[in-house]
Amino acid sequence: MKWGSGFGAVGPDSGYALSLIGRRDFELAEGEHRPNAAAAVAAVASARSSLYGRAPIGKDIDLALVLLGYDSEDIPTEITTELARGRLTWFSAAGHHPGKLVDFVGSIEADVIRLTADQARARMAGGERLITN
Repeated sequence: MKWGSGFGAVGPDSGYALSLIGRRDFELAEGEHRPNAAAAVAAVASARSSLYGRAPIGKDIDLALVLLGYDSEDIPTEITTELARGRLTWFSAAGHHPGKLVDFVGSIEADVIRLTADQARARMAGGERLITN
């Protein structure tokens, strides 16, 4: 299957991801805005759920939070700091420029999107950068 900007499959009820995110607390970097962060987490979670042909579930949100550095347990500070800096650019004004999130999610390797949160955390804890925008 082709992957990237404009490719992939839309999963059923991908808007449900926003509802799931609304139930989660996560710390924003200085200058970040919750609506942009939530939209980005939803986009990554929806991409993962679409690969499995289902609506988003908590495990999809878990992966997105780890990949984006919002859930930074066991991940080196230099990686989470780099992700926090990147998020300010990647997701700024995402609500006004929805193509930004499509392009961002399309730049993440499909194999990374398929990981579980624990698998992503282990790789990132070892110093691997899974998002290389």
